Amino acid sequence: QIITFCNVYEQGGYANASEVLGLAAPTIWEHIKAIEKIYRAKLFERSGRNIRTTPAGDALYKMLRPILESVISTFDRLAEETEDTARPISIVTGVRMILEELGVPLRRFSQLYPQTCLRLMSADNALAQSSVLQSRSDLALMIEPSPSAVDSG
Repeated sequence: QIITFCNVYEQGGYANASEVLGLAAPTIWEHIKAIEKIYRAKLFERSGRNIRTTPAGDALYKMLRPILESVISTFDRLAEETEDTARPISIVTGVRMILEELGVPLRRFSQLYPQTCLRLMSADNALAQSSVLQSRSDLALMIEPSPSAVDSG
């Protein structure tokens, strides 16, 4: 539920969080309702077809995000200490690049590093950048974005 809450907050809505998490929108909604019940606070308000974060939602996100990052990192750290395999590398890029540009290089990479797991995700340039900046993926590949579309991070 904390992961769901943070994703709804970061993605700005249930639909985008649903896509990122691979969960149905009603499941996302149920997670948010459950966490609102636990904290006895309204975390999001409807604004037409969109949602807006409440002050309680902003405050809770600022408290939970660092804790969530620490918990998530324990999975990688434990795997590094107990297994002989490298952690997965997450790459986010457009579908066209995956289909047309990356087949040969990814196949070669897999041959050279068979123990390394690659996780491919598709997104537009803005979501790809956001994914890297928010540590949800390791690398974003973009085809010549305009300078105004590139985040300074």
